[in-house]
Formats: sequence, structure tokens, C-alpha cells
Amino acid sequence: MNGRNEGTQQRREDGPTGLLDSVQACLERKHGETDFYLTQFLTGHSCFREYLHKNGHDDRTNYSLCDSSGENALHILFSCPRYGNERDNLEKLIADEYEI
Repeated sequence: MNGRNEGTQQRREDGPTGLLDSVQACLERKHGETDFYLTQFLTGHSCFREYLHKNGHDDRTNYSLCDSSGENALHILFSCPRYGNERDNLEKLIADEYEI
């Protein structure tokens, strides 16, 4: 296995840290454009404390803004109380746009 595949396998064993399992899945999406920042967010390879800690760049894994046990893309997008208003607004916008 090359280094990239080993990293993907390790992420699968540890559980997902992003919204997509791999960079390849991000690049092969059939909708929208992908840029550097979106790819980092979707794969969890961004400046999230959990990712930084895992790679030896931070001593903490917790998210200091809401005392979460782990700061990662899933927490920020789906459950962080700090972004609750933005999440509610986005859900309303999507519901109105698609008549959900």
C-alpha cells in the first residue's frame, strides 16, 4: 500500500473525521465545484483541533467555544451550538427552495 491508502485505512479504523471518507470521494462528487477549503472541510483535513491533535500540532482535542469533546467537521456542521442560528437559517433556506 502507498502512503495515501494507509492514511485512508487509518481514518476508517478511527472513524470518520469529516463528512466524506476520502479526498477521492470529494473530487468525484457529481454536484458543485470543489476547491481547497471545501475539500479540507469535507474530509476533516482542516484546522480542527481533533485533526491537529492527531497529527501532533495541538495538545487539545476539545473545542473551546462550546466545550465539546472534539472539534471536527461533523460537530461544527451538525451540532455545535455556536452555529445554531446559521444552521437554522440554512435549513429554512433549503426547505423553502426545495419545498420540503
